[in-house]
Formats: sequence, structure tokens, C-alpha cells
Amino acid sequence: MNAIERYRQALTEYARQEGYALAEDSIPYGCTFRLECQGTPTILVQTYQTGSAVIPTGRIRPEKLVALLEQLELEIKPPKLPETSWRVGPKQRNTLEQELINRHGPLTVSSAPNVAWSLNVKNGTEKYSFTLMSYGRLILRGKGRDAAAADVQFLDGLLGKRTERERVPDQEVNIRYPYVGSDEAGKGDYLGPLAIAGVKVDERQEAILRELGVRDSKLIGPAEISSLARDIKLTVPAGHSVVLIAPEKYNQLYESMASEGKNLNNLLAWGHARAIEDLLAAGPAALAIADKFGNPKYLRGALQARGRTVELVEVPRAERFIAVAAASILARDAFVTYLADREKRSNMRLPKGAGPETLAAARQIYSRWGMAGLRRIAKLHFKTTEQVVPGWHGED
Repeated sequence: MNAIERYRQALTEYARQEGYALAEDSIPYGCTFRLECQGTPTILVQTYQTGSAVIPTGRIRPEKLVALLEQLELEIKPPKLPETSWRVGPKQRNTLEQELINRHGPLTVSSAPNVAWSLNVKNGTEKYSFTLMSYGRLILRGKGRDAAAADVQFLDGLLGKRTERERVPDQEVNIRYPYVGSDEAGKGDYLGPLAIAGVKVDERQEAILRELGVRDSKLIGPAEISSLARDIKLTVPAGHSVVLIAPEKYNQLYESMASEGKNLNNLLAWGHARAIEDLLAAGPAALAIADKFGNPKYLRGALQARGRTVELVEVPRAERFIAVAAASILARDAFVTYLADREKRSNMRLPKGAGPETLAAARQIYSRWGMAGLRRIAKLHFKTTEQVVPGWHGED
């Protein structure tokens, strides 16, 4: 019995006991149940294939019904798995890959640093992933019960002893809807822009994005990033904002801020504040969540009058919140799209990061177009510039 059927069965019994008529309507990735009784307000319960159940804000919330839904969620939604890993030897890798493909479908080759491939598994309400690191460790993360337990048993037999690591409890955040999440991409990349995105969600949109597979962009390959970015924009058409700071503008802003004794955190705060305020201009929010990148004074100080009306929360690992994860995907998509366009224009590869390949590309840019060309594609305050431009000391 799937999650929607479980809720239908329980709500049918609840309606019978409490004297309600039960009706239902399909919604994306779920079903809305209406509990109706003459002379009393209609009760709405939105249920989703993920196992979530939501009574929309402002609707009547009978205590007995709330308790029933909370108990059902605990029974239906699988628990979070401890982060589990296995050592994969060179002789085991081919067998491992073939067996996982047979069990769950194709692997996704990743361009993320130190990641060989990933595999996302969805079995009913269970959603978890395998990631093979380039240094030979397979990592299991996500939420699961029976299917995940079967995979763990299989991997124990193939790979031997596993390591389990319980994560340090995350800081609790009292989520109120709608809320805004913001995140950035390109901060650690020498070539390309800084992209900062914001996403605002209500309860229904959050559940849809979770069902679509929205999660931290660092765990997603390029093809899926593009697809999820389109889905996010369709799900929250008026609830997304992207601030793209092209390299030339980035360098101007950084140099201006540096002359005032400011640093990269000030620039990041400026971009996050713009993304958050763009969304608040379209409608109010109860809360804004951002990944903690420095002293909270940076972002709070960058918010203008409109932004100061919303409660701001900065926490480590903020991508666990769907709005922040969605923002990380939009930011990464904007960064990758910009870089791909510049590759076509320059007819040369522009590697991500700040490693040896990036250094070689930057030297080629400098030899072809000089300092003006480098300024248009690189973040000049990186130490990489000192290796590209002889005698560089922060001035053209």
C-alpha cells in the first residue's frame, strides 16, 4: 500500500468517526483530501507520495486529526540513515558497478571534485543515494527502510566491513511558511561568475520540490542540475531569483569593497541580500535561511529596509532545507550556463575550480587577450592571478 492509500484509508475512518464527508482532488505528486460537514469550515489535508501530509496554514487543525497525521508520517516516512561507507578495491569496483546497475539502473558520472559517480535510488517513500569517491570509498546517504537494508546487506557481503557515522545534530530551525532560502555557486572557482539564488516556497511547493528530488547541488551531476532547475522554476514561477555577478563586475565590486576595508564575505552578503529582497518585493515571507559563510553581521548588515522585516537564520549545512537546496541548484545552473557560453565565445575550455587545469587555461587567456581579457573571465583576487601575471600585486 503506497503513502496516498495509507492516508486515504486513515482519513476515511476518521471522517466516519467524526461525522465528515470525505472528498478528494488530485494535485501534483499527491492528493488533497477535503473533510466537509455542514455548518463547519472545510478541513484540507494535502498528502504526497513522499509520505508527507500538510494542513495548509490558516486552515482548521483539529488536535485529533493532527495527532493522527503525525503518527502516520512516522509510520510511512522512512527514517534518516546513518552515513554509511565501504572501502572499494580496484578488483571490486567493476562487480560493484554491475550489481548496482542490475539492482537500481544506470550510474551518473559526476564532474564534482573527487566524485566518480552517483546513483539515486527511489523505492516508494525510500530515497537514498550511493556515491563512489575517486579515492575508492562508497558512501550511502538518505532515508530508507527495507530496500536500503537489503542493499546494506548485499554490500556487506561484497565489500566487507562498513563504517557508520551518525551526523552531529543540526541546529533546529522553526520553519514558518512561506520561507526563503538562498545559496551561491562559483565562490571557489577562479574562472566564471559568482551566482547567488533565492527560492521562496510554501508548504505545497516544498513538498513538490522534495518529490522532484531537489537536494544539495553538490550531490547532483550537470545533466540533472539543468533538468531540476527547469522544474524548480515551473514549480515556483514567482518564487525564484538569481543574482549573477559577471567576472568584470565582480572584480569592480571586490576592489571597491577592499578599498573600504571589506572582504569576500561582504560581497557574498551583498549578493544574498539582493536575492532575498527581490523575492520579498514580490510578496512577504516569514523567514529567510542562508548557509552560514561568516559572521552573521555581514548578511544582516547588507539587508535593506525590506529585508530587515524578515527573520534571518544562518546555519551550517543549510542545504538540508528544500528552499536552500533549490537555490543551490539555480545558482549552480546559472554558473554552469554562463561558463558554457563563454567557452563557446572563446573557443576554449574553461575548467572549474582553481587547480592546474584552470591555471593553464588562465595563462592561455592572458597570452591571447592580456589583462583586459583575464579581467572579463577571472576573479582576480585569487592567488592564481599571481601565477598567471608576472609581477601581479593587485593592480592592472
